[in-house]
Amino acid sequence: MSGLTIRVGVVDDNEVVRIGFSAAAAMDARHAQTPIKVIATAESVPKLLQARANVFDVVVLDLHLSDGSEPGDNVRALLAAGYPVLVFSVADNTDAIRSALAAGASGIARKGDDIRQA
Repeated sequence: MSGLTIRVGVVDDNEVVRIGFSAAAAMDARHAQTPIKVIATAESVPKLLQARANVFDVVVLDLHLSDGSEPGDNVRALLAAGYPVLVFSVADNTDAIRSALAAGASGIARKGDDIRQA
């Protein structure tokens, strides 16, 4: 980790989710013991990896991206770049969840969970 702040990359094809995640992290950072700072967001894994190198402590990844990529492939690409992965999804597709976890994702956070509980 980078010291007192967790540096996050966010991959989600929904711009509102990317903006909302970033805003929630910024709001919570004022009160958190270990704040989260969103360093970069992108709508696909390749775009996130092109945008920055070696700057994330974790990447938050949506399972269903509009580029048609497979969850397991996305997790493997992020792990190969040196980033742990937290799946951030509605978690309604057990096959996609299994694929991501089998590929090495560290865990899953549901998009519908209370922000204070995440």
